[in-house]
Amino acid sequence: MGYSFEYKDRLLLKKDRINELPLKGKEIGEFKQFLEDEGNRGKEFIIGGKPFKWEYLREQFSYIQKGIKISYITDVVFSKENVKKIINLVKNSDVLYCESVFLSEDKEQASKVYHLTTDQTAFIAKEADVKKLVVFHFSRRYGNNREKILEEIKQLFPEVE
Repeated sequence: MGYSFEYKDRLLLKKDRINELPLKGKEIGEFKQFLEDEGNRGKEFIIGGKPFKWEYLREQFSYIQKGIKISYITDVVFSKENVKKIINLVKNSDVLYCESVFLSEDKEQASKVYHLTTDQTAFIAKEADVKKLVVFHFSRRYGNNREKILEEIKQLFPEVE
């Protein structure tokens, strides 16, 4: 099972600066729409009877919140076909939540029950250029020894928790 959610970049208004403007309610919405539209470059917006250039207003009164990509993978067997699909799905994720049920020494058991090992999870994260890996779904055979799982992954993919 796998999911990937991509949130686009968003233009947000600098609340402290917007309060300085003589804009109310619907006017603030129109102002934001004006700033969101890249086609307005070079155009002017009238505030308090005075024209202001899009570039100036955008720089002074807004900022871009960078979009992120979050992905989730669980209950899969490590096969050539699956790995290719997974990497395509989670490529360039900011955060990948991925199972890491077994230590690498237990590959055979992992394959039998359709789960991933630490090295397989790390391989996927690395090949997909994931920024951060969050692992979960650990086999009971390791008890509460989550650290051993994390240590094994960190050897191959350091950005893990």
